[in-house]
Amino acid sequence: MSSSDTLASLAMEKLPNKPKQILRKFQKRNVFIKLIVFILLIITILITVRSDTSQNVVTTYFSSNGYFIPSKNDLVNVDISKKLKSQKLNKSPLSEKVLNQYYEKYKIKAIVPNIDLEKVGKKYKDNNGKNKLHNDQPSLTYEKLPCSEFEYEGTIEYSKDVIELKDDLIDMRRKILKDGGFMSKLITVNEEKNWSDEEIVEKSWKRFGESPVWLESEQCYISFTRVLYSRIHQKTFPYLSLIKAQAFDKDWNEIIGKKIPFNDVSIPEDVERELESLSEQFQENVCDKIKDSSAHEQCLVKHNKSLLEQQRRKEKILSRYFQTYPKVFEIPFKPERDYGNGAEDPHVILKKTDKGEEPVVIYNLFDHNDKKRKMYALLPQKKVDPIIEFKINGREAKDTEKNWTPFFNNDEGESEFSNGSIHFIYSFKPLEILRCSLTDGLCDVVYEKKFLDLDKEDDFSSVHGGSQFVPLPNVLPKVKDQNIWVGFAKMHLQNSGCNPHYYRPMLMLMIENKGIYHLEMTVPIFDFNFDVPSWDMQGTYCDRNNILAPHSIAYWEVVSQDPETKEYEDYMALTLSESDAVSKVIVLKGILNYVIGMYEDKNVKETFVL
Repeated sequence: MSSSDTLASLAMEKLPNKPKQILRKFQKRNVFIKLIVFILLIITILITVRSDTSQNVVTTYFSSNGYFIPSKNDLVNVDISKKLKSQKLNKSPLSEKVLNQYYEKYKIKAIVPNIDLEKVGKKYKDNNGKNKLHNDQPSLTYEKLPCSEFEYEGTIEYSKDVIELKDDLIDMRRKILKDGGFMSKLITVNEEKNWSDEEIVEKSWKRFGESPVWLESEQCYISFTRVLYSRIHQKTFPYLSLIKAQAFDKDWNEIIGKKIPFNDVSIPEDVERELESLSEQFQENVCDKIKDSSAHEQCLVKHNKSLLEQQRRKEKILSRYFQTYPKVFEIPFKPERDYGNGAEDPHVILKKTDKGEEPVVIYNLFDHNDKKRKMYALLPQKKVDPIIEFKINGREAKDTEKNWTPFFNNDEGESEFSNGSIHFIYSFKPLEILRCSLTDGLCDVVYEKKFLDLDKEDDFSSVHGGSQFVPLPNVLPKVKDQNIWVGFAKMHLQNSGCNPHYYRPMLMLMIENKGIYHLEMTVPIFDFNFDVPSWDMQGTYCDRNNILAPHSIAYWEVVSQDPETKEYEDYMALTLSESDAVSKVIVLKGILNYVIGMYEDKNVKETFVL
């Protein structure tokens, strides 16, 4: 026993009972306090060591919907490498082919207008604080900055193996004729009476503009396409346009007969029993007991008809509760014009809520009542009132409304009595944002920036909607008070060189901060080194329209992150159409690194000042 322990023991023996008890309690409490101090000391040491080794790391773990970082510039320091290692990819759309195929490097250059003039200006001042670029001006202005300050160059990758999405239009046409609805009369003309089905489809039918999204809950893509029929055999002048949907697996093989339940209809418990009863009713094949060959053959014919009737009745029952793909949607219209009838330019965006996933299809259609082309939404997984017509409050509709770019904000909530809302980029310059109800279609202008001194030459009317705009992948933290979206717009140049119409994708980054929207970054031209087919599809020569148009971001997934460099392994599937005839899927790699890298490379303002 130590001398200090001995003295303490002797002192305890000389004390009365009550003081002894108090002293014992004090000693126990003293030990507890020492233990707490020791633990706090260890934690402090660990934090100090951690900050020394990774002083730039913003956070390591966070919930995709719970934690925020204070600034978008902090995105460059986020470390989610451990979180990504633990994620499971079995339900993602990423196949082995996507992960292992060859990707070609592709340099791109963006325009970044929201530069912090104060930070950039420091390198253009001499030791006396004077402006080195223009000595006659005491302060630096945006107009005097060199163009290089607004340029951001980087590299992404794209898959050399591009998937072409195809469809059996012959089979589709036959089914429309067999159903005998009003559309069957519209696609029957005397000129084609003696033509074969193959000849009719080759000359008069086209499909393009594939717009798919991945449904994790159903483990498939649902893709929406414009199918057009031209009575004069020219895709420039379609008599009729239809919207067709298909289901694909993650390798882009079509799934025939894919059934997805409607989200606004409950499936009764007795439906399964009703279907079983039908099967039992037609199951027994009594024909095998008939010996006479002629009677046996007649019996088989009758039995097969019964089986077809059984299948028809089954499908009728299931159609009350399920949407079955492939599907041609019967969107009402009046075919009063020689061309331009029906639904055109379908684009899809995925709506995610607590109730699940729902594709929303945006399209335009000519209204024969007031002779204007209007915007609509189709909710294919709704049985009741699946079509919504959009109207802007306080504005008279233009003669032609089209190219609205959809995106979802955080305030799109739905309820038992409401389908929620959706946002649109109505125009890119001046930037105008709409918020529209998915219940009654009424729209409000929630952001509008007018350029009073805007010259026609500076107008962005040549920029149209392309794909939907999607947020950064949800494995990343949210930025406090800001929302960030990425999408592909469509550049439309007229009378450019040898082309009256020239279309190419444009990559854009859009930011919203407390109700203020702006375009943070724009890559003017994206062509992936494609040799785009000519308008007549007979070569790649420059003649008439030259079109490479974006349609849909099918997914954007993050697989991993290097904990040292902070670079991500991310994949984005984008669909493109060529010459309004061919639809392709290309996979892009490194879009996330390119977007976040801008904040490391450029001095970007935290907010946008009007």
